[in-house]
Amino acid sequence: MLRRVVFGAATRAARPSAPDYAYYQQAKDRCGGNRTALPVACRLIRRARHPLRAPGDSLMPGARPLQRSPGRTPRH
Repeated sequence: MLRRVVFGAATRAARPSAPDYAYYQQAKDRCGGNRTALPVACRLIRRARHPLRAPGDSLMPGARPLQRSPGRTPRH
């Protein structure tokens, strides 16, 4: 799920009003139009890695940990 969200955000960088538009244009010149979202997505992940890695209790106070339903296997 996170992969889809990041890829969607990376494809939105093609808009001139996007904050990463300049980087998107550089990546487009370097990689070509079809593969441009991949380097932009990697950059977004690197930027968000630290807040996602150790959010601590302050991110969602009072949240309970997720529990899997019995009999369901995780998709990969």
